[in-house]
Amino acid sequence: GGGGEKKPLGLAVAARATAILRSLYVDAEPHQFMARVKHVRIWEKVPEAAQAGALSSRLTTKVDISWDQFNPLKAFIARHIGRYFKMDAAAYGENRLVLELLRTLHALLKLGFYFSSELAPLLPTLLGLLDGRDDTVGPQDKGSSGKRYRRKVTIHVDTVAIMDCKLEVCRILQLLCDVRLDLRLSRLLALYHDEFAAGLWEPSGEQPQPRDSLGGTRGKLQAIGATMRALVVRDDDGAGSGYARLEEGEGGRSSLAERTMAVIGAQDAARSREAAFKKLFELLGFGATEMLVGVLMDLTFYEHPQLVSAALGLLVRQFEQRQKLLSTTLHSQLLVKPLMVSTYSTFDELLRRLSQLASRRKLYDDELFETACLLGKLVAHCSEESNSDGAELRSAGGFSRTRTARSRAGTTRTASSRTDHTEGKYLILIGKGYTAVGSDAVRIELADHRPPRPGERLQLEKEMYSVKTVSPPTDGVVEVALDRPLKVVGALAPELQIGGSGEVWVMLLCQSAGYNLDMQVLLRTMGAHEAVLQLLRLPVSSAPLPSELRTRAVLRAVYRTIKALVTGFPQMQSDLVPAIPRMVEHVEKDLVAYDVTPTGCVTAILRDNRAACARVPFSAIHKFVQLAAKKQAPRFLRFLGEICRPAGVAIKRNCQLVAQALGSKEEALLLFNSTEGMEERAALIAARDLETNPRGKLAYHIEAVGLLGTLVTGINNPNIEQMVRETLPMDDVVANLLLPDLPTPLVVSYLRLLDEAYLVTAKPLVNDLATRDFMELLSALQARIAAFVSRIEAADDLDALALDADSEEAAAEAEETDLLLGHVFPLLTHFFAPPRDAMEDSDEAETQGVGGLSASVLLLLAGYEDGRDEPFLAVFRALGETTASFRALECAAVLSDPVPVVDCLRALASGAFATLGDADLGTASSQGGGLSTIGVTVTLTADKEEAHPQAELPRFAAVFETAVAAGSEFNALVRIFSDGLDAAHEHELQQQRRGKKACDLPPAAQYARSLLDQLLAAAAAPAHPVDRGLTVASLKVLVRLLDIGRVGSSANEGFVDADHNKVNDADEALLRRRQKQLTEQGAARVALMMGACADDEYCRLGLQLGIELLRGGNSLVQQEMYHVLKAGDARAFDGSGSSWMPAVKARLRRGIKEIDERKMYLALQAERRAMLPELTAGLTAAAALAVTNDVEAPFQTQAFVAEALEMLSLLCEGHNVQMQDYLRDPREGQDSAVEAVDLVIEVHDLLVQLEPSLDESNVEQAILCIDCLTEFVQGNTSLGNMASLIESKASDAMERLVCRQRFEGVPADAVLRLRTSVSTWFLAMLEGEGTVAEERFLRTLDLERLSAVAATAYMAGSTAPSAAAGDADDDAESRERAMAAGYSLSTLIKHLHDYEEHAAFVPRAGSHGGSVVTSRSLGAFDAEGDAATAAAKRAMAGAIGRCEIVGASGKLERVYFRVPEFCNSLTRESKDELLWNVDRETPGRQIQELFARSQDLEFEMRHQHSLSRLPFWSIVTDNRSVFDFLVLRLAFIQNAIILIRFSLDPQHATPADAAGADESDAVERALSEFDLAGPGLNATDGEAAHPPSPLAAYLVIVAVTLFAAVAPVLLAWRDTSRSPRDKARVTASAAAVAAVIGGAGNYLVEHWEWFSELYAWALTLSPVEALELVERAGLQLIERLGSPEWIEAEGQINHVLGGLQCLSCVVVFSIYAVQNGPIRARRGLMDASGLPYEEVVARPEWRLFSLVMGPVYALTDPKLVLLAAMFGAAYLGINHSPLWFSVHLLDIVNKSADLQNVLRAVTENGRSIAMTALFGAIIIYLFAVVGFAVERDIFVLGNFPDEDLPMCTNLFNCFLNALNEGLRSGDIGSFMDPPVPGDHRGFAFRFVYQLSFWAIVITVLLNVIFGIIIDTFAELRASHQATKANMENNCFICGLDRFTLDSKGPGFEEHVEEDHNLWTYIFLMCYLRSKDPTMLNGWEQYVLRLMRDEDASFFPSQNALRLAGSGGGGGEDKGGSCWRRRAGRRWRRNGGGGGGARRPCLCTLC
Repeated sequence: GGGGEKKPLGLAVAARATAILRSLYVDAEPHQFMARVKHVRIWEKVPEAAQAGALSSRLTTKVDISWDQFNPLKAFIARHIGRYFKMDAAAYGENRLVLELLRTLHALLKLGFYFSSELAPLLPTLLGLLDGRDDTVGPQDKGSSGKRYRRKVTIHVDTVAIMDCKLEVCRILQLLCDVRLDLRLSRLLALYHDEFAAGLWEPSGEQPQPRDSLGGTRGKLQAIGATMRALVVRDDDGAGSGYARLEEGEGGRSSLAERTMAVIGAQDAARSREAAFKKLFELLGFGATEMLVGVLMDLTFYEHPQLVSAALGLLVRQFEQRQKLLSTTLHSQLLVKPLMVSTYSTFDELLRRLSQLASRRKLYDDELFETACLLGKLVAHCSEESNSDGAELRSAGGFSRTRTARSRAGTTRTASSRTDHTEGKYLILIGKGYTAVGSDAVRIELADHRPPRPGERLQLEKEMYSVKTVSPPTDGVVEVALDRPLKVVGALAPELQIGGSGEVWVMLLCQSAGYNLDMQVLLRTMGAHEAVLQLLRLPVSSAPLPSELRTRAVLRAVYRTIKALVTGFPQMQSDLVPAIPRMVEHVEKDLVAYDVTPTGCVTAILRDNRAACARVPFSAIHKFVQLAAKKQAPRFLRFLGEICRPAGVAIKRNCQLVAQALGSKEEALLLFNSTEGMEERAALIAARDLETNPRGKLAYHIEAVGLLGTLVTGINNPNIEQMVRETLPMDDVVANLLLPDLPTPLVVSYLRLLDEAYLVTAKPLVNDLATRDFMELLSALQARIAAFVSRIEAADDLDALALDADSEEAAAEAEETDLLLGHVFPLLTHFFAPPRDAMEDSDEAETQGVGGLSASVLLLLAGYEDGRDEPFLAVFRALGETTASFRALECAAVLSDPVPVVDCLRALASGAFATLGDADLGTASSQGGGLSTIGVTVTLTADKEEAHPQAELPRFAAVFETAVAAGSEFNALVRIFSDGLDAAHEHELQQQRRGKKACDLPPAAQYARSLLDQLLAAAAAPAHPVDRGLTVASLKVLVRLLDIGRVGSSANEGFVDADHNKVNDADEALLRRRQKQLTEQGAARVALMMGACADDEYCRLGLQLGIELLRGGNSLVQQEMYHVLKAGDARAFDGSGSSWMPAVKARLRRGIKEIDERKMYLALQAERRAMLPELTAGLTAAAALAVTNDVEAPFQTQAFVAEALEMLSLLCEGHNVQMQDYLRDPREGQDSAVEAVDLVIEVHDLLVQLEPSLDESNVEQAILCIDCLTEFVQGNTSLGNMASLIESKASDAMERLVCRQRFEGVPADAVLRLRTSVSTWFLAMLEGEGTVAEERFLRTLDLERLSAVAATAYMAGSTAPSAAAGDADDDAESRERAMAAGYSLSTLIKHLHDYEEHAAFVPRAGSHGGSVVTSRSLGAFDAEGDAATAAAKRAMAGAIGRCEIVGASGKLERVYFRVPEFCNSLTRESKDELLWNVDRETPGRQIQELFARSQDLEFEMRHQHSLSRLPFWSIVTDNRSVFDFLVLRLAFIQNAIILIRFSLDPQHATPADAAGADESDAVERALSEFDLAGPGLNATDGEAAHPPSPLAAYLVIVAVTLFAAVAPVLLAWRDTSRSPRDKARVTASAAAVAAVIGGAGNYLVEHWEWFSELYAWALTLSPVEALELVERAGLQLIERLGSPEWIEAEGQINHVLGGLQCLSCVVVFSIYAVQNGPIRARRGLMDASGLPYEEVVARPEWRLFSLVMGPVYALTDPKLVLLAAMFGAAYLGINHSPLWFSVHLLDIVNKSADLQNVLRAVTENGRSIAMTALFGAIIIYLFAVVGFAVERDIFVLGNFPDEDLPMCTNLFNCFLNALNEGLRSGDIGSFMDPPVPGDHRGFAFRFVYQLSFWAIVITVLLNVIFGIIIDTFAELRASHQATKANMENNCFICGLDRFTLDSKGPGFEEHVEEDHNLWTYIFLMCYLRSKDPTMLNGWEQYVLRLMRDEDASFFPSQNALRLAGSGGGGGEDKGGSCWRRRAGRRWRRNGGGGGGARRPCLCTLC
């Protein structure tokens, strides 16, 4: 101002000044981009970089920059923006100033002007600016209105400026992520450096493992522990690092390690290591993750697409810190050797400048020259250039390495041509020359290069000149004399025009033995190819213009550099494949140089790269053929040859396309076939055109002939072979080979063509070979070999001559050697060698008498009588002698690889034309007669390298990955969006509970929507694409959100899905909910758009997202995708223009091409893996690791067949008929612009191509193809897909797959899954109403083979696992798969068998070319094969259920299914309970009750089956009948003993019995006095009888036991017809008999004296005396049974029997309780709650009730109570009194059905009986009241002679006596006094009282009760008879009667047994409930849906398929099922459907 006072600038002016300052001073030279991660690190400077805290680029740059010059500016920026933690849209000037300051900060950070210590204080400020939650829009805005999200620009407010500020902050933070990544990498590598220096990471000698252990010893860990601990410590200001203090500490690092070695153990060291790792991520951290997430996700709601994208990108970057650091570490290259370090420094500076130049849109004079010089230096460093002495080759490894070409004879012949003069040659720019047109002198100003030497060649203006003389250099300038004057062809540069400066660029031609892989790896790591590719954008016109000649020279230098980078380096080749289209654009722009062309560069990129060659489009092939025809340049043909045979292996598709293109452009083949052409070629040969003009006609001609040979090499394609033969007939080929002086490359091409097109063919051309011309050719070849042998034998020192590379003679001999070994001998081998199968069958040592083409030629000529074969024989023998002499040469240079010669000798020896030496007898080539591998010569002159840190870096990275859990970060990112989805769901639930409409979602609930909206917006606006990394990360997040198994939810999950339908578990409910949420937000459309992309990664992730969305067959997602596809909204996200279905079609077709490619890749990978040590010999660690990674890299598919097939299957899952038909015909039968894509046929074609070449690499694809085809046809009611497939080759391919016996290399488990899938497809094809599939299969399938395969699979599955089996679960799963495959095939056979029987199918002769299968042969399948096979077939047939149902069309159809294994556990009791207790009177009621009981039966069967798997339990249940049998039998025995005991035991007698006992004693005394024995017992006279000995008694007892007990057991167990239960029952009975016999025998032995006396006396008795004695003995025995001895014995017997009884009761009780308790508890809970059992258990409100009442319901079973009482009685009988054993007699009720009916007669109407009895008691009570009130004294009971007893002393006594005496005696007057005579009143009272009691109580009430019981019994009997009659005469399922079925059907018994088996229908329902819902076919899904709706309309009613008049298989149900539909609906409407309670009949027809 005027007063000189400083005034502050306005905010707008300040903002503008800041922008100007940034442009002029910050973003200007010499400043350069520094904020990038350096992947290459100098090993010795790693600790220094970590200590500095600065960018590694800043530390390595050589640019002189003052790093402190902007410190004031940095301080001002930090101070000013630190004031803005809250922004207001009304503060326009302030916002603009902040924006410019942020941009300046971004520039300073990008250029490396910040240290880490300076960035840390800035982070809170930047994060505060980023947080917009407190921003306002004007003074009235409180920040919560949402106005800040909208774009608004007025004169008062500007929200866009705030958004721009936040966008700039996001960019700064993104750049900061790169900065901190570089800093963290420095610190991590410093840690590795210290550990490596301490010796912890010593080389292990093995390949680095991904997760190797730490390695090293305990002492080493102790030594390094302190180092890692020190790294964790850090200064408060963050400026220092642990590395600095370690280096500055006392004693240095070594002394510190020594001090800590003794105190820190290995465990402490490991913890310190992990702490150091985690400490890395505190460097420049963004603070609390939750706060940052909230800030970034808030930014996604702004109306600023770039800001939203930047915020999401920053969020993703924040959650991949660990993974990024790990990836960067693995891709880092560590430089140790000085040569590599110096080279890196050179490269770094060179690439820095090159990047600057490449970033410019256009280059000018000096910049063009500088760029060309820089590129030339890169080429020179990549090349192994000879030094001044020309003796050694320079390489980074410091040793000499000789590389030679590798070829594979027979299969992988080299495709490179000898006409390519550019191999090993390259031009580099050495300076600027000054001359004039027509002058031969040039003054050269050298540009940092040595001067040229005399004899070297220079290029000036695209012309080559030789140097004659060179003057000594003066100040970098030399004078050079050329061999000829300068001339210019074409456009003349302005500098050479009149008045020009005369400036030209001088290029020096250099030679190289190859390219240095070490340099290539280093340049790739440094990103050199990225800068080079940027230069391809330099603009040039189609025709050369004078003004752009220098630009063209730069482009040629670019291609020269690309060629140097990619040659022999597969990883670089893969990196540059995307740039090929841009290079192809330059092909026609005249960028050809002497050493390189764009075509040659593309060829170098594609060389040996099969994946890239396979993707070359036909348009490119056609273009190169046209260019070849137009320009006749050899390079175009070389390109075509390379893409046909990359890596020496043919690509059939490319060969066919090239042949097709050549056929349409014949002028592209220059063959010189005509006479004029022959003369022209001879002139060219004479003029040495191949040498003087390497791109001339002769070179083109050689390449053309070679290309024809390439097309037929290694493939078997008759069409291509015929095309080649027509183009070059054999006569022409032989005639050309017989011409003299042909160039060797041309001879090679002709020989190769002759070999591949006429010798190595599927059909040998014997007639063409049996000609004189061919004989002359053989003679010429023999002469050529002989001449070569003569020259070699005449040479003095050929080996020394061969080493002289400059010798023309040596070069000629080497060329001739290669011709003979590589082409002549292989051709002869193929001609003379026998067929391969003959060679394999013959003995290795004896090959005489077996011939190949030569033998066929001789055989053909031998048929002529003029001896035409004799000249051939002479030539053959001469060839044998000449070849043997060649083999005998002792020249290492010639016979470095003798295998081709040996192969040729073996072939000649097979026809007896040569003799093999002893050394060659056992030598055979790998190709069986062809050539073998030509070896590689590798010469190493350096010693073995020392340990390199690069080799152990992967191991260190693996430890780092484990310590920091790198994969957990991404899960945390997913958790953010997962919690947002949960919040949205919770918000919706709250709104529903409040009865409000969902609105005002919380911010977290919209996170996923923001992510999807970003992708959809990018697809809608291609002008604003989303960052690729963000897109990929977003897709990965969406995929992981649906991966419920790996990412759960924090919310409380229920068992209800998004549509409130019940699902199996919480995970499934969560999945369905997430699928619905994301689909509603647009995820389905995103998945389809991504899947349609041509970009491989987008496509793969899109398919994966689609799979996750559709997982489980989500019908909502299916419908959404169908609408998107039909509306055409599924266009590719990447802008390729394709839609989803054509893209999937292209992927499937690409998958067909990849079948052979994958196989060849794996074969080549195995070969390269075997040569890996040789390939990596002499390389640096980084180069060796690059080669290893390339060799071990898996096959990279671009088809994504697995993902595409899985998504197609899921689209159709659940039998989505709409989608099934759409995938076959997207036009839906209408004329439409939609592209016609039939994905059904595409999948079929893929399977057909996979089938013949099935192996381990593609078997999973085959399985997915089959499953996909199954989904296409299952449930497809339109039958369109089935009709499409039935006319294809699908059934033939399927049959071959399922019947194939051997699958090479395919795991057994995969084979089982393959067969299961095939059988499932066959069954799916048989669904529906049509019979086309059945007829086709019957005609074409070999059912006998299928039956054998099924039996084999079943036996494999039923075989018990071996002891050596691995995982039991895996083994069980494999066996289940095998059985499933067997069952499925058996079901197929059974279906076809039944169809043939039912339809009386008669195959038409010759139809489909198949064999005729009759029903007799089909029925005989079960009886065929050995015993095991037949048993397997019978077992499978028994486990396959067959039912008739009413299908969705309303017609009857027969269905088949596998009966679940648990269905075999259905008990007889359950069957009887169902059969006898259902309502058979009401029509259809039995089916409804069957529905109601089926779930209970299924639960029971599952429960019984689970119990049967317990080993001990199965033993107990198998013998249950034995214990059940013993309970009642033992009860009878025990009570018989009790009856005797308690009848005779005096202790239990009454007083009267005691008196009787006294009398008994008297009788006993009388008997004792009676002479029981008679006179003979004690007689002493006469001969006394000798009693038997105890031994005899024992023998008698044993004999009786054997007869009575053991013999029946042996007979029972020998009887095979008896069941195990019967055998056990007999054994138990025999044991009881043996126990009785044993007890009796024991008593007999104890009283043997008495019995012996009795025996002796009995021998003297007469018959009369014996009878009297028996009578007396019986009386005495009765008395003895009451003796104490007998009572004691009875007690022991009762204890034994009681214990057995207790055991039996326990077993029976336990079995019944365990088997029926859970079932009864389940029924009780369901009846009480009215809910299904699963819901009762799951619901919290019923859970406690189920826990309490479940046992109550189980224990209140009457039978269980009875069994419990019997168990208690058994226990009391043992421990208290044997009288308790009488309770067990009640078990007779359980054994007798009649008694149960009797009890039912009482209990059935128990309520009526009870009420009647209660009424009778009331009446009796009234009588008692009357008697008590009127005449109580007359109620007495006579007790003569004592006084009468009063019976009515009180009312209660009166009532009890009236009830007791009145009912028992039938007359209440029985205890009343008789009337006194004359007492009329008393008489009248008694008369009325007694008569009314008799009439009312005795006559009426008692008879009413008896009548009820009798009537109930009669009703039960009638019901039983009616039920029995119904079972015997009516079908339970359809209701048809016996008469109808016997007269019109197959017969009643067969009908109910086979067609409508009740239990089969129950098993059907169990099968459908137990099957995975996603695996259901059409009819299964239909029936299951009806079952869930409790609709029985699928049951047949009054109809059967085999009923005459039903219309065969197409008869309708005739309306019979309508009542079932109505009944089911009314039943559900009235509250039915829950539990197992019986429901009333609701049918309106009854």
